[in-house]
Amino acid sequence: MIANNDVVMDYFSDIATPLDTLEQVAKECDWPFERVTDHALTIDVETRWAQCTLKFEWLEATESLRFSIVSDLKAPALMRSRMAELLLDVNSQCWFGHFMLTPKTRAVCFTHTCLMRGLPFASLDYMEALVDSGITEFDRFYPMIDGALSSAVTPANDAANISAALFNTIGEA
Repeated sequence: MIANNDVVMDYFSDIATPLDTLEQVAKECDWPFERVTDHALTIDVETRWAQCTLKFEWLEATESLRFSIVSDLKAPALMRSRMAELLLDVNSQCWFGHFMLTPKTRAVCFTHTCLMRGLPFASLDYMEALVDSGITEFDRFYPMIDGALSSAVTPANDAANISAALFNTIGEA
């Protein structure tokens, strides 16, 4: 047992933040990234359906990491209530995180916050799993959200389309 708390604080002050670990993930995947501030990182990725920006924000005070996937899908003002209803239904099926429209641009965004208190750093495996899980969840619902924005998916078909999005298949046709 260490009696001096200053020694413990000095030990942990040299350990990387989750953003440093996420930079390693981006390098390993050959994804362009930018450290916007000491507490923010963006990574450009191509998912199965779209070119997206992964945004990470580290909040030291609560030891929390906010992870967002921002897409190119934007909801016109006239479709805002339609999209809110659809995203509410989609969110009820998400295991973690949720979809929303960004306040300023109304872009479709998937976001999740991880409480990391007590962990002096996040492992590379954990961060890779976080990114992979987020992209998988985003890709699962992207075609349906895109269809709703193009009016190809009607509100009457939402339940069936959500069920189809949740249906896991092996391989591709």
